[in-house]
Amino acid sequence: ILSGAIAILYSLYFFSNPDRPFTYNEVNIQRVMTILVTVAVIVALVGKLKKRNAEQIGEMARIGDHFLKILSGMDVQLLVTDPRTDHILFANHKMNRSYGVDYDPTGLPCWQVYYGLTQRCEFCPMGKLYDNPDQPIEWEWYSERTKRWFYNRESMIEWTDGRMVHL
Repeated sequence: ILSGAIAILYSLYFFSNPDRPFTYNEVNIQRVMTILVTVAVIVALVGKLKKRNAEQIGEMARIGDHFLKILSGMDVQLLVTDPRTDHILFANHKMNRSYGVDYDPTGLPCWQVYYGLTQRCEFCPMGKLYDNPDQPIEWEWYSERTKRWFYNRESMIEWTDGRMVHL
């Protein structure tokens, strides 16, 4: 609205008679009226687009929340990490319970949270995923920490914010 008001004031001054500011001849009054109508329409359209954009952002947030609730409730261990930093973006309840994690590990390195290590696990498949991000990796592994065998399927997926992440 402010930029529209500035445009109108500038037009009112620019198209006025040189010797008498804010007075107009017939041609310039038509120009000013055209600008007034155009600015009003643009301001109305921008307002409507901003409102629609805010509604869509809200809807996307609700969809993202539902998506994460679905993942949280699944009866499989799910872990999503940033492939560059290994920081946890999402870990469902079953994953955390299986490793005795009773806090939100989001933002921490997966190898620190789940294995107590100071660097990436030696068995981590990220190197293979980097080489061929479109090819999921399937493997079995015995965890000394949980004393259980695991069947793992790891891949790169597009996350809710559009970046590629490790699942």
